[in-house]
Amino acid sequence: MATLNEKFAVLIDECAKKNNLIKADLNPIYDGLLGNEKEWKKQDTRIMWVLKEAYDEVDNGKPKGGGWSFHDEIAEADIKDENYFPFGKKRKSKNTWLNILYVSYGILEEKENLENDEFCEDKQKDLDILKKISVINMSKMPGPKMTINSELQQKFLFWKDVVLEQINSYNPNIIIFGGTYEFFKDILELGSPIKEKYLLNIIHNAKFRVSAYKKDDTIYIDTYHPLRISHEGVNKILKIIADIKKK
Repeated sequence: MATLNEKFAVLIDECAKKNNLIKADLNPIYDGLLGNEKEWKKQDTRIMWVLKEAYDEVDNGKPKGGGWSFHDEIAEADIKDENYFPFGKKRKSKNTWLNILYVSYGILEEKENLENDEFCEDKQKDLDILKKISVINMSKMPGPKMTINSELQQKFLFWKDVVLEQINSYNPNIIIFGGTYEFFKDILELGSPIKEKYLLNIIHNAKFRVSAYKKDDTIYIDTYHPLRISHEGVNKILKIIADIKKK
């Protein structure tokens, strides 16, 4: 029997072909569960990150590459290689994945506060934490290094049915929208947030926002892309989730 990741790889390919997105040097990047499906289903806390798009390579400003999956890259990661996925020194998205790691670790360990970002120096342990979560993108094709927001709505329309089916089938009970909630708010109809927290993000000279919603047994978090989450932002997310779980 096919796993959920395998099932969605087929659907992703079908959608990409239907919309003429696949080229000789451009193929989907497959997302979903980062670890074992059977273990995921046993977990009391099932975290899903919903992000915009992944990227691979760029040639003359145009995306190319793909044809690989997050799950397989993490499963095959060689921590002795200084460029191992996703935390290698030369990885372009290293900081994005580190913040995904920090938040996910804190939630899974039911922490309200992390003393500092260096909570885990064991590379294998870092990967093992990621294997307990899922990560999906609104667009399944490699994108430019910097997402062009004006193009994102059209990309979402291509992939909307696949993405919504992923959310339903993987059945997470904590969903973190990293700069993507605006695309889902009318679909999900969650109403007003039950909790909101703000702080001044000095790095970006702007307020950092975390808004939380709850429907049935699922917590929905609307916050910024993980690359923009500071250490203080990590703790805001952990505190707001801990507060909701106490009730």
